[in-house]
Amino acid sequence: MWPLLLLLLTAPPAARAQDRPRLKLINGSNPCHGLLQVSHKGSWGYVGSSSLNLTEQRVACKSTLCGEPRGNESTLLPVDATFWMQHLKCSGSEEHLGLCKFSQWNVQEDKPLITDKIICSGQ
Repeated sequence: MWPLLLLLLTAPPAARAQDRPRLKLINGSNPCHGLLQVSHKGSWGYVGSSSLNLTEQRVACKSTLCGEPRGNESTLLPVDATFWMQHLKCSGSEEHLGLCKFSQWNVQEDKPLITDKIICSGQ
């Protein structure tokens, strides 16, 4: 039991579930279809990318408990949209999107005007 407790106490912050950012899909036909948003410092903002690849979509669907990716569709965003995470890079082994690499929080330059709605298998 002590080794497990020691492992939990020394785990890096990103590895602990309570430290992972909250995610949701919005403006879709169901809770598992839509634009990907992340909560940071109490506010919701977009995960910015003009195109999420299949690996990133897979991690996003897994992170929102929505199964597997089934596709995507491009959509326009409001000009004043807040982007919390941009330039996302996932290896595919991540258990949560918050464990993927990205440039930094709240990068507002080079904001994409078009992003992808993700379509996951869940309902």
